[in-house]
Amino acid sequence: MSPVETVKIVDLFSGYGFEYRADFSTNTLMVFTIKQGIFDNAAILKISNTSTPESINSQLEELGFQVKEYNHTTFHDLENKLFGGFFSISKTKKNFIKDYEEHIEKIKVSFPETESSYSYISTPYSKNSSEHHSEESLLIDLKSELFIPGPRLILIEAAAGFGKTCTAYEIAKMISDENENHIVLFAELSRDRQAKIFSHVLHKELARSFPAVSTDLVLREIKNGRVIVVLDGFDELLKEREKEDVLFEKSQAMLETIAEILNGEAKVILTTRKTAILQGDDFDEWIGTHTNDFEFVRYSLKEPSIRHWLPAERLERLDQSRINIKNIANPVLLTFLKFINDTQFFEILEDPDSIVEKYFLSMFTREIKRQDLELTIEEQSGILKRLAQDMMTYDYTRDSKENIISYFSQTEINLIEESRARYDMDSRPTYEEMVDRFSNHALLDRSKTDNKIGFINDFVLGHFVALDLNDSPTEGWVAESKFVEAAINSFSSRSLASRLDIWSKLSETLQFIPPRNESN
Repeated sequence: MSPVETVKIVDLFSGYGFEYRADFSTNTLMVFTIKQGIFDNAAILKISNTSTPESINSQLEELGFQVKEYNHTTFHDLENKLFGGFFSISKTKKNFIKDYEEHIEKIKVSFPETESSYSYISTPYSKNSSEHHSEESLLIDLKSELFIPGPRLILIEAAAGFGKTCTAYEIAKMISDENENHIVLFAELSRDRQAKIFSHVLHKELARSFPAVSTDLVLREIKNGRVIVVLDGFDELLKEREKEDVLFEKSQAMLETIAEILNGEAKVILTTRKTAILQGDDFDEWIGTHTNDFEFVRYSLKEPSIRHWLPAERLERLDQSRINIKNIANPVLLTFLKFINDTQFFEILEDPDSIVEKYFLSMFTREIKRQDLELTIEEQSGILKRLAQDMMTYDYTRDSKENIISYFSQTEINLIEESRARYDMDSRPTYEEMVDRFSNHALLDRSKTDNKIGFINDFVLGHFVALDLNDSPTEGWVAESKFVEAAINSFSSRSLASRLDIWSKLSETLQFIPPRNESN
């Protein structure tokens, strides 16, 4: 073995925290030791096919080391072995698949039929302003970008509720399934009540995803391209009503944190709502300053192609009923129309403006049976509308289970007691059990990753935001742009009169929201 290769091997092991032990090494083997807490390990790298002298094994074991031998073939193979051992590839992939399956189950909870199956449906999209049809698989195109040499920042943007998170999960699953020596760091950056510094958030996610490995080592493998980073909900960490200079300074600091890891073969995927912050001149200028550092790719997801969601017969029926299909091009409503039975579908054809109401009616009715919930449909709607009010007041979309339960316990006292009184004595839930049922509502999502609760999707959030807006005086109603956009998108499926009414009521708060740059 040449001196150059020997140095490379020593550097490789050193990067994982090993110490090169020249006192045990020979011309045919290299010995490395590492101490991790109470565990002392020794790695013997055999350069040739000769057996390891028994004396070396014995001496290492006497010093308290657990000894493992490796046959050296190629440097690349050695890199993969160390990466696989330290990052527990098999376990890491299984953990992600578990998270993915929980994500799918949460989506299926919002389906009108409990036995319905989930499948990802690709949407039309643009890539760097070039239009693509949904037949051209977004996932395959995304994956091809991830394996082009060099660092890459990939932005996936779409309106609230139009598939950003589902796309992020699907591309991460594709990587986990198809690439043996690559793993994914998947982080959902939803806001809670706490102010966050992005660099702290990122390092917290590194530590959460790989608790047995140092942050420096994770960052190194990100730059080596073996750990692909997917950050879902990047815009959740920004407040668009802040002053423009403060907002730009904050967003630039977040972007610079990402730029610091975009070296070597690093690949980072960000998902975000379409926001002026990541579309305006300041962002273009920031990208321009990093032209020589990494490549930038922007994907914009469009409205779903309805014919990929609904069978031909239902599409024909919708057309014959003169229903404006464009108005229902929302994944939540298309899923609803896909899975409801024929009787429900024909009822909608007779009253197309009732699609949204019928969706929520089906969910509330199902919830009464699912949780043995002694609450009327109107009472359930009121609970969730008031929760949306609290989210807007304190600017969060998800919060810890403890905080959500505390919120219900303190604000819904009368309703909880009224509901409990409707049960027979032998089946009456305790106050705490009733609160827990509120927090387990099918239209709320409890993440098992961080145990936080929010609405199951932006369409549902927007529905209750809009209900609050309708019930509030027009003057003085102001909310962050993510709530406003969610309300607009949720009401885009309503009648023209309803849409015009909600738009007029938003006139004041729209003054505080930066205009969107549509040039991209």
